[in-house]
Amino acid sequence: MKLLAIDSATDACSAALWLDGELLRRFELAPREHTRLLLPMVQSLLQQGEVELSQLDGICCSRGPGAFTGVRVAVAVAQGLAFAHQLPIYPRSTLAIIAAGLWQQQGSEQILVALDARMGELYWGGFKLAQGRVVEAIAEEVAPLDRLQLPREGQWCLAGVLGEYRTALTEHLNGVGLRVEWSDYDYPDAAALATMVAHEPHFAVAATELEPVYLRQQVVQCG
Repeated sequence: MKLLAIDSATDACSAALWLDGELLRRFELAPREHTRLLLPMVQSLLQQGEVELSQLDGICCSRGPGAFTGVRVAVAVAQGLAFAHQLPIYPRSTLAIIAAGLWQQQGSEQILVALDARMGELYWGGFKLAQGRVVEAIAEEVAPLDRLQLPREGQWCLAGVLGEYRTALTEHLNGVGLRVEWSDYDYPDAAALATMVAHEPHFAVAATELEPVYLRQQVVQCG
């Protein structure tokens, strides 16, 4: 299977190319530089892999949640490339991509993912390993820290970008008696997304059907 993956939902911008098991990757922490970086990353990967877009089996895209502008950039690029070459798009949750990356890197099997959503809220979700793939265990949501859905038991690993909320979240989880181990896996990575889809090539949509997911009913254009 040959896949192009892109993500720009956070301060990180990344692209990856999966070529029948070979993985090529570009990753850069570059706040507000996604529009400038993403397409050159894609072009560089295609040149390195000696492959044309028309030869791919699909495009993988982080569909949010995340920063409004970053999510829109990834969705727009995926739509443009897929539409031009009649390719399917494999959209995946930003939170699930982080969970998949942590599992691929460290083997963690119960993962909580949090991202700073601003406005006093967090993007939040829980994931477990089931039959060799990461599945949702706690529905993704955007909520204030004290209203987050929490697992009832078990040992969990926490990943994501929290900024000023890290200490407060730690105190909150400790206060309710939840056993959590912090990881150093912060950002979504297109390499994790490509690997994820290559092993779970289900749920594809046409370019015209791809929709960003913000979780908020009212989206504030910031980030």
